Amino acid sequence: MALAKPLQSTFFFFALKEEAFKLSLKRVIEKLETLGLSNGDAMLYIYLAKNGPKKARNLSEELGITKQQLYARLKKLQEKKIITKNSQVPSIFCAVAFERVLDLLVSIKAEQSEAILETKKELLSKWRAVDWRNNKRP
Repeated sequence: MALAKPLQSTFFFFALKEEAFKLSLKRVIEKLETLGLSNGDAMLYIYLAKNGPKKARNLSEELGITKQQLYARLKKLQEKKIITKNSQVPSIFCAVAFERVLDLLVSIKAEQSEAILETKKELLSKWRAVDWRNNKRP
């Protein structure tokens, strides 16, 4: 009977630790989504980052998604330079270091922000050039 309480406490500790991990993982996925990844792409990246290089067949089996879905996600992540693949057959996919991924995603967002500001500037210039009294275009 004396052992029951320590076992319950240990179980409770591990349950809390697992819940904290799930919440942390959820937050990481949410942040990756705000930086431009889809939920599925973020989860695939994290899976590769945490489990090491994998062949597509293994990824498909382990993640329970079709090869067609997987290859579409892998292609998007490769285009963003978030994962790499080697040249051997069958290819092995590898996650880029997390810090580098964050740098890449932030850089993409910064470029998008600059493009939006340029569009704003152009629109304001055109807006101001319109002769509103005579309804004439520049």
